[in-house]
Amino acid sequence: MNQELTVPRGADLATLDEIDTEDFVTFRTGGQLFGVSIQKVRDILNLDKIAFIPLAPRQVRGSINLRGHIVTVINVRICLGMPDYEPAKKQVVESEGEADGNDAAADAAAADAAADAAADADVVEISHVGVTVEYGPELYTLLVDEIGEVITVATRDKEAVPTTLESLWTKFARNVIQLDGELLVILDSDKLVDPGEHK
Repeated sequence: MNQELTVPRGADLATLDEIDTEDFVTFRTGGQLFGVSIQKVRDILNLDKIAFIPLAPRQVRGSINLRGHIVTVINVRICLGMPDYEPAKKQVVESEGEADGNDAAADAAAADAAADAAADADVVEISHVGVTVEYGPELYTLLVDEIGEVITVATRDKEAVPTTLESLWTKFARNVIQLDGELLVILDSDKLVDPGEHK
């Protein structure tokens, strides 16, 4: 559900058309509501597996294959100085040999399971969502907790980032918007994915 644009009493449709607005894709991370410009968003994804990238910066969670393109996944929690997600845990179910002498078959099944686990050692299994954004010719996916609504905001309702905001947040924030009982922090997706901004 899009947020309704409020029109002053007595305004006609011509006046409404003259009000500058911007659309944002919103999401929650660490309980806070954030948004990025819909102009930058290319996909909303369910992320089940993320491939590990050796020696990658801390904010890089890994990479995914998106319709044949390798896309880097950026952990928004790390960018904003929040606690990281709990490590994904894999559960291996071992088969027990049956009393009729099938121990060899059980051992073979266990060996196969161990080989599969080793092959998947560089793949992290998670259950999160991603917002894929454009950065120049490249695509990056922002790893977030949950997706919110697409909202339309009047340009006049955007406010400067307050100095009291968390210092890392101010580094990546463009504006803030006061919603009903909640502060929406608009993030600059270019800065979030730019490696130079994390030094």
